[in-house]
Amino acid sequence: HLQNNQLTGTLNVLEDLKLQD
Repeated sequence: HLQNNQLTGTLNVLEDLKLQD
């Protein structure tokens, strides 16, 4: 990941949830 901040982290979590669905 190019950025390491709260927003990017949250987006990454959302992407992980999509993959699980």
